[in-house]
Amino acid sequence: MTSLQTRDYDVISSSSSSLKKHFKLFLNKHNTSIIIMYLYSTISQINTAKINVYHHYQI
Repeated sequence: MTSLQTRDYDVISSSSSSLKKHFKLFLNKHNTSIIIMYLYSTISQINTAKINVYHHYQI
């Protein structure tokens, strides 16, 4: 691995750890049930889109 690749990897790993910290802060500040509801609605929207595409190509 060259020094440039190592530096890029360090930046990526540090940014991912900071994202985790931000997410933990977000979880601490907000009610967990709100986040779960948001994730559930997002997943159901994705499933609806899949069904729409499926029906579109069935025709």
